[in-house]
Amino acid sequence: RVRIEGKERACRAEAVADDPEAIRKALAEFLAHFPQDAPYYDIGLSSDGHPVEADLERAARRTAWVRVYPQ
Repeated sequence: RVRIEGKERACRAEAVADDPEAIRKALAEFLAHFPQDAPYYDIGLSSDGHPVEADLERAARRTAWVRVYPQ
């Protein structure tokens, strides 16, 4: 179960640890919405606010991502 917008929701979760390209894409999308979180992943931002690609690729190799699917 997860809490979304103050409500408990049933869900299924899947850990992704062995697909760096999928993790890189997920991190890039996440940081597009929450760039202030880039330091937690040791990812720098360019002058236009986008993640530095080399940092993003390095972070994707050492990060696990959790996908959550509503039930």
